[in-house]
Amino acid sequence: MAYMKQNVNFVLLFFIIIASITILGATFYYQFTLKDLSNKYTGAMEDIEYINKSLGKKLQSLSDIRSELELKSERESELSTQFTTVQETKEELERQKGSLESELSQAKKEIISNQAELNTLRQEKAALQASLTTKERLLSELDDDLEKCEDDLDKCEEDLDICEG
Repeated sequence: MAYMKQNVNFVLLFFIIIASITILGATFYYQFTLKDLSNKYTGAMEDIEYINKSLGKKLQSLSDIRSELELKSERESELSTQFTTVQETKEELERQKGSLESELSQAKKEIISNQAELNTLRQEKAALQASLTTKERLLSELDDDLEKCEDDLDKCEEDLDICEG
């Protein structure tokens, strides 16, 4: 029994040593694993912090871009309104231009008609002046003839007075 007692003690001691070595090995293993996980965690946290800063910058940039886009949208809307106004004004001016061109064409036709009438009137005036000149000449000739007739009448009256008297 003593042999068994001694054997049990050795086996028990052997199990205690193996348990101690296993616990010691597990402790070292977990310590290295925990240290590696801690380093990875720290690296991951640094990466997350960098990503958060980068994301903050991107969000700020996105906010700036959104503001610019809204401003451009407002400007586009304003320019669209102005374009519509300018286009309507242009169309109105084109209508007025067409109307004025029509009036100008009509006025040119009237001017041409008036010039033709003026030329006709000038020709009539020239004809009337020629006729007047002819009639004045005829009147002058008739005046001369009348004076001759009056002179002849005066001579005849004198001759008649002489013959009677």
